[in-house]
Order: sequence, then structure tokens, then C-alpha cells
Amino acid sequence: SFPVYVPNDQDRDHLLQLLLADARAQRPTKVLVTGRLYTFDAPANVNSLTGIYLELQSSNDILLEPPE
Repeated sequence: SFPVYVPNDQDRDHLLQLLLADARAQRPTKVLVTGRLYTFDAPANVNSLTGIYLELQSSNDILLEPPE
């Protein structure tokens, strides 16, 4: 897993409600995302690792169904 940063836009609350409903029902959620993937040096105790995070332009970049 890795962090996904979603802008606080008008569709974000609806998306979070759908994700929360799946979590409460203990149902897995399949999501399709488009955005920009970033890497960074992630220091560890023994060596350096590469960390990643995904930044989206809007919550519309997260789809719960495949596009038609």
C-alpha cells in the first residue's frame, strides 16, 4: 500500500462515503486510478529504500467501475 493524495473537491465526500460503506461491510474495494506517481528516498535503519506516493488532480481520477 502507499498514500494517495486526493484534492478536497466537490466529489470527494461522495467517494469517501462509498469507500467507507465497503469497509463497514468488510467488502474489498477495487479502484482504478490515474494520476502522477512520485518517488522519494525513504531512509531505513540499514539502507535506503524508495518510497512512492500517488497525487491526483481530482477525486474523479478514482474510478470504482471500469470506464466504458
